[in-house]
Amino acid sequence: MTLVQIKKSVTDVVVLFFIFIPIISFAQLKPQTPKIYNNKISKDHVSIPGTKLSLLLPLGFEIAKDFKGFRNSVTGSSIMISSIPGNINNNLMGFSKEALAKSGIFALGAEKFIINGFTSVLIKAKQIAYQNSYCKWMLIIGNTTETYLVNGAYLEKLEKEESKKVFESVMSVVFQPWKKVSAAEGFPFEINIKNTKLKATKLVTNSFIFTTDGFVPTKSKDKTTLTVSPMILATKVTDYKLYCINSLKQYNSVLTVPDKNISAIAVDSISGFEIFVNTTNQIHGKSELIYQTILFNGDMSYSIVGIAVDDFDENLKLFKSITRTFKLRK
Repeated sequence: MTLVQIKKSVTDVVVLFFIFIPIISFAQLKPQTPKIYNNKISKDHVSIPGTKLSLLLPLGFEIAKDFKGFRNSVTGSSIMISSIPGNINNNLMGFSKEALAKSGIFALGAEKFIINGFTSVLIKAKQIAYQNSYCKWMLIIGNTTETYLVNGAYLEKLEKEESKKVFESVMSVVFQPWKKVSAAEGFPFEINIKNTKLKATKLVTNSFIFTTDGFVPTKSKDKTTLTVSPMILATKVTDYKLYCINSLKQYNSVLTVPDKNISAIAVDSISGFEIFVNTTNQIHGKSELIYQTILFNGDMSYSIVGIAVDDFDENLKLFKSITRTFKLRK
């Protein structure tokens, strides 16, 4: 779930923070005694770069090069790891089954676990995307300071072949909170903000967020924000321009996209479209600039989204210049 599924304006950085984690809207859990799992690191466990998690690699899967986790290039199945700031209990308390459904994910069941002493919740869910039905095993695990989402997804028509493999990998997780890791490690791309007013914040799920003071939400009067995110395309995109336009129109404040504000772009030999609109935020009624570039590379896309509430010309130049520093890691 990414920008394509967001249906509200995001000038407020607090809202922006949640754009890239709608899939952690959790089903309401009934009181129950958690099941106990005691997982041990084995020679077959794979440490996921940039995270404090290790999982068993399922048969037919490989370590992904374009996101943190595993993928099966034949079936399209994937297991993606996302980091979520904050106490797991607070994260779990903030979302309901109804909110999950609003994000297009329908919970079929949820169960509590204690895995190696850490609070965990497993959700079985279904999602319809691009005329395909996907099943998900979503495990949330963490402590009082950090949370991880292990999101296993596969085509529903491959349930018999994939469900057990994905489930067993997800539930083999070993969380080691004492490990020292760099969030950028294992990330598929880099972007340069040197000599700009923007500063890197903590990695939020699989997205880099930049603000003027390095905090999310920002404490600065200058609310300029830039977010860069990878996304697995659920199906082949045949009209990239239309895809990008429809993506931007998911903002409630964006009713039309002037054709003069749409440009084809190529960065690091990856093609896509660059779009910007000046619009009015429907929440507070103030003008805002929304900038978006989406680059397409095989079954992956990379979105770069900039939001500004003032100095539109200068901020547009800023967003464009930073976008052109995007580079895939080899």
